[in-house]
Amino acid sequence: MLWQTLRLFIFYKLYRTVRKYLLNKLSFGKWLTLASLIGALLVGKFLSRIVDKLLEFFMNYKPMLGIDAIFLQNNLKNQAPVVSGVWRTDKFEVEYMKNYILMNFCGNVPNVEKLPRTKSKVVDVFGKSYWVQMTDAEFQIAKITAYIVVDGIHNKKDLEDFVAKEMLKDVDLRKELPYKFYFIPNYNEDSSIIIFLTNHAFCDGVSLYPIMTALTVEKDFSQQYSVGELPWHTRLYNELMLPISVV
Repeated sequence: MLWQTLRLFIFYKLYRTVRKYLLNKLSFGKWLTLASLIGALLVGKFLSRIVDKLLEFFMNYKPMLGIDAIFLQNNLKNQAPVVSGVWRTDKFEVEYMKNYILMNFCGNVPNVEKLPRTKSKVVDVFGKSYWVQMTDAEFQIAKITAYIVVDGIHNKKDLEDFVAKEMLKDVDLRKELPYKFYFIPNYNEDSSIIIFLTNHAFCDGVSLYPIMTALTVEKDFSQQYSVGELPWHTRLYNELMLPISVV
């Protein structure tokens, strides 16, 4: 809250300073040029939204949020943008668990439509990233590298080393599914392990909740966290502050 207040104060002071300079220095012609520039930016933003709506209507392309696209482009070594989950369960048969997850994670189960992009890949149009659902043929190929059986891990140290190593691997979301499930059926005599890794562009800690809920037997989505639409002035402020926020 303190940082947000400080950012608002800095933004306000910057606005007052720039406004004072413009009022003192700019002639009518320069004001007209500035107004034209701002108008062009607004028109560009409006046209971008129109293109998004057309692509969604005709090709079912879902525009990726700006902050998600940042995680998508972050391929710096040792800074893989990955969200992970590790579950220790009772012993299971691998094929049964794979089929259970496929049905509940990507299948036609009530409320599972709440899960975002579980059968999608990323496409780029004019430099902007979109989500689009894979065809059945593409999904059958992609799931081979998304549901993986692992042997030879039987203690916490080996498990931690394996997860750390896998988190550093880059995943091409334009060809592969944006997540991976690893199955360790023989972790020890009485338990198995499921590891879930995904790019941060696919989900974060909040949206991981419906994924975990969908894999349970009860599937109680009543406590799912949701975010309402932000007011227009907040969205405008976020648009203006995004470059500063990222830095």
